This record gives sequence, structure tokens and C-alpha cells, in this order.
Amino acid sequence: SRFDVDKLAHLNNHYIKQLSSEKLKEIILPDHDVQPHITTRISQLAPIFAERAKNLLELQAMVEFATHDNDISIDEDALSLLNEETCPRLIKLANDLPSNDMNISHENYKLWLKKWLEDNNLKMKEVAPALRVALTGQKQTPDISLIVSVLGTSITRKRIIANCQKA
Repeated sequence: SRFDVDKLAHLNNHYIKQLSSEKLKEIILPDHDVQPHITTRISQLAPIFAERAKNLLELQAMVEFATHDNDISIDEDALSLLNEETCPRLIKLANDLPSNDMNISHENYKLWLKKWLEDNNLKMKEVAPALRVALTGQKQTPDISLIVSVLGTSITRKRIIANCQKA
């Protein structure tokens, strides 16, 4: 019999999905001296990313963007999505975001974004890929509305502006 890497990845994913939010949070944030809003953020995102992760290292890498409020590193292959066409759209989105610093619910952000896209004659495919990169540094993540609602408007605005300036 031969070692099957795909089967191992499938088994790992199966067991990762079985872990509680609390256990996932402990794995992702081994340092227990973490600000409460970061802990809450990870508790909300970890189960969703656990669905995709093939192993624990991949899970940690996927949610790294949510473990702090600072600038993020952007995957080399994703950087091209932040360009002279997409960044002006993202900057406008950042400036138009609700001004309160509170997190907005996933559903409320979805509704706000749908209206914003309509008002600006844009489609989701013209904004979402670049927004995903600006907020997470990755090309593929779960629902971008969820990411924004968990990060909150001030972090979303800060990351869009900082990463578009770098691009």
C-alpha cells in the first residue's frame, strides 16, 4: 500500500471540522494574552475557515489576517488584483463605509454593499476580489461580507487605504 497525501488531507479536514470553536481558537491563538475583540473575531471566523483547511498550519495561515488590527502581508499572486482600476473603487468604498466604528452585522453589510454597488453602477465581481485581497491578503476566502462584518468598518477602511497605497 502507498501513502496517500490526499486521503490524509481529507482526514485532517474531517477532524478539524469536528473541533469546537473554543479549541480552534486555542490552536489559532496559542498566546492567551490577546485582546478580547481579537478573540471574538477568531471565534466567529475559525469554524468557517475550518471547513476549508486541510491541516492546522493551513488553518492558522488562513486566519492570520484576523489575529491583529495592523497591516497584513499580501500573497504575491494576489497583489496584482490591487491595481489602478480596482484601487480607486476600493478607496471610494472605504470612504463611503458607515462612519460608526462599530461592527455591522453580516446581513446589514450585505444590504449596504448591494445598494452601494447599484449606486455606483458596479457589479460584485468588479469589487469583491480586490476587496478580499486588501482585507485578508488572500485571493480566496469565505463570504467577503462576513469578513467585513467581523473586522469592522474602521479596520476595513484602514486596510483598504493602506494596501491600495502600497500597490
